[in-house]
Amino acid sequence: MADTRRKAQSSKVAQPVPVEFRQLFVQHGWERVNHLFGKRASVRYFTVLGGDRLRAERDAYKDERKSKPAGRYSSLAPISVQASSQGAGA
Repeated sequence: MADTRRKAQSSKVAQPVPVEFRQLFVQHGWERVNHLFGKRASVRYFTVLGGDRLRAERDAYKDERKSKPAGRYSSLAPISVQASSQGAGA
């Protein structure tokens, strides 16, 4: 005789995707969001927001970061030092 009972549905309401998840994922990747939200929740949020789109945004962000020079003073123009014969005891 087959068991005709149905498994009870969960009454737990799924939490909405946090507003900052997209930005954190794009800027920091899986390691950071897994640490902050937990792996299970992160995978669910990733799926809800569209994994392909988030992956493309992260790749674009990483490419943009690679094209910019790194460092504290990277926006400053390099100073060229030229040997000058003037003012050296002339």
